[in-house]
Amino acid sequence: GAMLEEQECRTFPISKMLRIGSLFTLFIIEIKRQLMAPMHIKKPSYAYSMALNFRKALKENVCNTHHVKDYADLLGISQASLYRYVTVTLGVSPLEVIHEELVARAKHLLMSSSLTVKEISEKLGFCDAMHFAKIFKNVTGESPYSFRNIAIR
Repeated sequence: GAMLEEQECRTFPISKMLRIGSLFTLFIIEIKRQLMAPMHIKKPSYAYSMALNFRKALKENVCNTHHVKDYADLLGISQASLYRYVTVTLGVSPLEVIHEELVARAKHLLMSSSLTVKEISEKLGFCDAMHFAKIFKNVTGESPYSFRNIAIR
């Protein structure tokens, strides 16, 4: 094996080796250039921007309204567009995002305050504590009461 390699080295023309060497150098230079080139940061898609705007509007208004239509109106788009942008970006419907936000706030209040479930539901903009409890259970799998009892223990 070694004998054959030595023979190949002797018969391989120097000019070819120099050409390969210079091509290799150009290749390395090109790789370095590509790595040093400024990254082209892709502008976030319109759907992504709208989903972020929805989240922002939700954080500011969730205690005033739980209706998807109100958020679409706030953003100046149709309900169908809002649904499309949010589901494409977040993987869940706008209503599910609204419910998740309400439940996150409810959990915080259940753990950090002595407010009753009825008072928390009113604070979150529900007219009916039963409706609030139903949404809470749909999202978490447990009632606000049992959540508080488990969380406090």
